[in-house]
Amino acid sequence: MQFLSQDNLSDIVVTWSTRDATNQSVVLYGENYADAKSLVNVTGDARRFVDGGRKQHTQYIHKVTLRFLKPQTRYEYSCGSELGWSARFSFTTPPAGSDWQPSL
Repeated sequence: MQFLSQDNLSDIVVTWSTRDATNQSVVLYGENYADAKSLVNVTGDARRFVDGGRKQHTQYIHKVTLRFLKPQTRYEYSCGSELGWSARFSFTTPPAGSDWQPSL
């Protein structure tokens, strides 16, 4: 996961990789994951990557942008496609303004 830019901290990019190609790259997210009606479904894209090693392994790097998130809010999400879904993860967006320091 990454923030898009220093000027736009309301967007977050979720990335993951798979061994198989999929028809869609999807993130399902919300403030209350247990409330299925409040979840947002966002699609992105995937790019094929072949490593430079002797075996030339292929993987697909998925990227989905979550836009216009509220400041200092905890979100839960999972990512996947018709082939399967990840576990549930969470993140908290940074506070509004510039008077804060990141923590990991």
